[in-house]
Amino acid sequence: MHRAIKGWLTDNDGWLIIFDNLETDDTLIRPYLPDNINGHYIITTRNARIDIEKHIDLGVFNLDEEALPFLRRRFSKDDELKMENYNVITGSNDFEKQAPILAERLGFLPLALEQAAAYITIVKITITDYLKKLEEKGLKPLSKEDTKPTDYKSIVTATWEVSRTKLKKETQWLFNLCAYMAPDRIPMSFFYEMREKLPPELNDLRKKFEDDKDEVTTDLRHCSLASGDAYYINIHRLVQEVVRESHERRNIES
Repeated sequence: MHRAIKGWLTDNDGWLIIFDNLETDDTLIRPYLPDNINGHYIITTRNARIDIEKHIDLGVFNLDEEALPFLRRRFSKDDELKMENYNVITGSNDFEKQAPILAERLGFLPLALEQAAAYITIVKITITDYLKKLEEKGLKPLSKEDTKPTDYKSIVTATWEVSRTKLKKETQWLFNLCAYMAPDRIPMSFFYEMREKLPPELNDLRKKFEDDKDEVTTDLRHCSLASGDAYYINIHRLVQEVVRESHERRNIES
C-alpha cells in the first residue's frame, strides 16, 4: 500500500495528504512520502514528542469569534445561521443567554462543544436543560457513546483516558495530584519542596523529583495532558474533572 501511495505522490504534484491522529513517532509516515516533496502534508497528533517540520499548537476556542459561531453553525441547516435545528427541535430561544455559559462550562474545548451539540440535537433538549444535567450528573452526558457525533471514533472523556494510561507510573500520580489543584500555573516547586511528605505509595514520584525535578512534567506535556514548562503546568479544567470523577467511581466500586 505505501509503495503505491509513494509512487503516486512522486509522479504528481500539488497534493495534500493528512496523517490524522498519529500516536507514535513520525517514522511511520516516511515510507509514504516521496524523496522530493512536491506537495504538502499535515500531521495531527497529541504526541508532542513528534518533532517534524513546523509545529502549530492548537488551543481552545475563544468565546465570541469561535465558540459561539461554532455552535450557531452546528445548530443551523445552512450558512444563514438561522438556528433551525435548535429552535425547532427544542422550541426554545435560550441560545443567546445560555450558549456562552455552556462554552465556559466546557472550558471552550472544541471536541466537548461538538459532543454537547450532538447530545442536544439527538436527545432534543435545550441548552438550559443540558447545563442542568452537567450540574446534576457531572460529565456523564459527555460519556455516552450513543449520543456522540457519528463521525468521531471516541468520546471526549475516553480520549483523555487513553492518554492517561500511557503515562509513566510516577507521572500518573503527579497528574492525579494536579487534578485537585487550581488548574493554571501549578508550581512544580511545591511538589519538590513537599516531596518528603508524600505517602509511601508515591515513592516513585518522590524519587523522580530527586533524580531530575526539571523533567518531571515532560511526560504530561508530551501526552498533551498539560501545557507549560518545567516550572509551572496548566491542566484543562475538564481534564481535571474527568480525573476526579474516575477516582469517585473507583471509590464507589471498591
